[in-house]
Amino acid sequence: DAELQRAACNSLGQIITDNAVNRVKAGNAGAVEAAVVAMRRHAGSVGLQHAAIGMLGGMTAGAGNAQITAKAGNAGAVEAIVAAMCTYRVDAELQRAACMTLARLNGDNADNNNRAKAGNAGAVEAVVAAMRTHREDAELQRAAC
Repeated sequence: DAELQRAACNSLGQIITDNAVNRVKAGNAGAVEAAVVAMRRHAGSVGLQHAAIGMLGGMTAGAGNAQITAKAGNAGAVEAIVAAMCTYRVDAELQRAACMTLARLNGDNADNNNRAKAGNAGAVEAVVAAMRTHREDAELQRAAC
């Protein structure tokens, strides 16, 4: 059920905010993989997409997140985020969060394979489309750059 998955992602997002220990626990419990599965299964639910992208952004925030970032990449988070961006192009809030999360997933990390995944998934085109569609949104422009 999309609404249940949305609520779960929102709850996890609150639990992991500014709490590295809880991010690790959530990562070990399979939160990243569950969010990606929910995004794929409920692609038509914009609310779920918002919640999952937000939670994935929270999971990959902060220093020392290489393991979670790799886990997200292996679970298909990059591809799921790009799919949401392509589906909900006019939703500035979703585009903004997606750009921020993609930046975190592709951060400076020698072992980061997510950059190749992003290129193959069409992330470059999706980010440029977001920048063009939402030219007046300064926060989105910052996130995209």
